[in-house]
Amino acid sequence: DSGLELLWDRPFPNAPAPWEAVPGAWAWRLLYDPDAPVPSADRPALIAGLVTVGQRNGRQLMLDLEGLGSLGITGDRHAIDRFLRSIVLELGAGDELADATVVLTPGAIDLAAVDQLPRVRVDDERTARQRVAALASDLQRRLDEIGCSSTFAYRLFDSPVLPVEVAVMLTGAPAAASDLTSIARPRRGVAVIANGELPGSESHLHIEADGSARLEPLGLSFHVAGVDAETSSALAQLLDDITNPPAEVDVAPSPPPTAPEPGHLEVDVRQDEFDTAVDVPAEDHGLPAEEIDLREPVVLAESMPLDDDWEPTQPRLLVRLLGEPTIVDGPAMGRREMIVVAVMACLGRPVRQEDLQEAVWGGEAVVPRTIWNMVGRTRKQLGEWDGEPILATADRRQNTYRLAAGVMTDIALLRELYDRARDVSSSEAAGLLRAGLTLVHGPPFAADGYEWARVNQYAHDAERLIEDTATWLVELSLLADDIDTARYAVMQGLRGLPGNEVLYRARMRIENAAGNATAVRTAYRELTDYLDDLESTPSPGTAELYDSLTSGRLSLTMNTQRWT
Repeated sequence: DSGLELLWDRPFPNAPAPWEAVPGAWAWRLLYDPDAPVPSADRPALIAGLVTVGQRNGRQLMLDLEGLGSLGITGDRHAIDRFLRSIVLELGAGDELADATVVLTPGAIDLAAVDQLPRVRVDDERTARQRVAALASDLQRRLDEIGCSSTFAYRLFDSPVLPVEVAVMLTGAPAAASDLTSIARPRRGVAVIANGELPGSESHLHIEADGSARLEPLGLSFHVAGVDAETSSALAQLLDDITNPPAEVDVAPSPPPTAPEPGHLEVDVRQDEFDTAVDVPAEDHGLPAEEIDLREPVVLAESMPLDDDWEPTQPRLLVRLLGEPTIVDGPAMGRREMIVVAVMACLGRPVRQEDLQEAVWGGEAVVPRTIWNMVGRTRKQLGEWDGEPILATADRRQNTYRLAAGVMTDIALLRELYDRARDVSSSEAAGLLRAGLTLVHGPPFAADGYEWARVNQYAHDAERLIEDTATWLVELSLLADDIDTARYAVMQGLRGLPGNEVLYRARMRIENAAGNATAVRTAYRELTDYLDDLESTPSPGTAELYDSLTSGRLSLTMNTQRWT
């Protein structure tokens, strides 16, 4: 009810409105105003390492771990364990404020729920150090290429293309990680937290048995947050029961969607709640200011009347292929088992042993029993619906396997929304296209072992679908003078198609329409930097468009004929 307070490590008297500096200027405050307008957020997390560390003066205290870079923690062992569980659970399960992944090393913390947190991974000490060092080096190169002094400056770019998440490494071997303190500098995309004194680190947190703590060199005293081992175990059991219900429980089929009220369109699109989120402006076409979640029906638009009873397919199990292949809100799969599911979901027909042999083993000769065993493990991991396996047993006569009805890929769902958009008005089409783009989490089939998807054109078709969806939404949005949605379309498109020239040309046109010449130049520079790494250059058409826009000789033009 009282608002926000921002604490500085040195006085800053010139607070920009609506902030005001408190006496001494060591802090700014923003008093709570229930009537103040809240702008829609269309950018990634700006302070990606933000996490709750405890309470100060009766108020929640959050700390930017990326701003510290490295931190050693000493004091009471039990209090430290409770504190570390708290921050790992928050970062591993949340994405509204932070955007972080957590890398744990053996012995760093006893956390029962680690397997249920997709943003948390466990590596041995050597692998974790190499991973953090590689991430920091790669990000520093990207910052140098575009002339940014920090990740904070990068995230403040006029048109950020992709989020920059923070990799938080938690180690129980401080001495072994001491060499990382020179790498984990403030606002460089990584943070190293040591359960113990961390040599070389400028920051240190000491926690007493009663939970009181002091952070140096900031001189900040507070009472730390904490989660005990029993709570962590109960949470792990709860999540495990949700993911893998006991065999004796009758798992009922998903109820049919409730018929929408006239004038509404309900779309049920699965969204992994732990993936990087890109907020969608709420005022444009009525979308909510978050990514769409399949578990709850979402009203896409108050202003999108439908002229028939069409509804999108409601999959019982969604296979994500627009990004790293996984099953959304489903069981964790082994690498080869996930390939089996992806092949079967893509083909959309009974799959022969030869299909699986080609995809999983690259055509290498394997005995039939090896394939049977692989399919059996996949069947067990997928589980059952209504007493029947999701992956049916083999048809002995045809020697084929099939998935139960209700399994669907995100590519097929995006295609369905795209095709439907062809048959409706422009305003309805924009809502459908934007709903489809929320499905894009990365380049199609972004994992090892999916060469078959390239060979059989599945990856190419998915890439073309992303490009067509994004560029169409850009054109519809610009015709409606909706710059925010146009930018969102390009951001999601580039999330799946990094370096795509068509999308970069669209981005330059968007910023030209917004009157932002600096952002036009920034977009072109990002494209040239990306192509430089591939020893390539922008096409003549892209270069000509850039020259025309920056010289002021060309105003924004639209090619609507492509979509009629």
